[in-house]
Amino acid sequence: MSKARALMFLLATLLFHLYTGDAQKSCDKSDITIKVLKISTVIQKQQVYIAVFRTSCSCKMKDVHFSCDGLQNSIVDPDRNFVDVDRSGMCTLQRTLTMNSPLQIMYSSETPVNFRVLSVTPAC
Repeated sequence: MSKARALMFLLATLLFHLYTGDAQKSCDKSDITIKVLKISTVIQKQQVYIAVFRTSCSCKMKDVHFSCDGLQNSIVDPDRNFVDVDRSGMCTLQRTLTMNSPLQIMYSSETPVNFRVLSVTPAC
């Protein structure tokens, strides 16, 4: 009978560990960083920049919505496969953001755009 109890205890411990082992579900918008890099190109008085989006979360990050006021005036058209830009200065990443695969968006502006993540959906 003691072997059965030990086996039940071991099984319960294993199931508990498996259940809480993927507990990275606390990922949120604070796990996303956006770094803006200035490159040496200027087009019609607008500096060209690259915005690099990264996540420190082990979960995939979907539906990343962020403020991007000024991006709609970019002479360099941001790749619509990566970002949807609306006229009100709001943007959505069109791709899922993962820990080891940062996303980059090239744009131009007289000053760097002040990106700020507003919401995200962790997928884990």
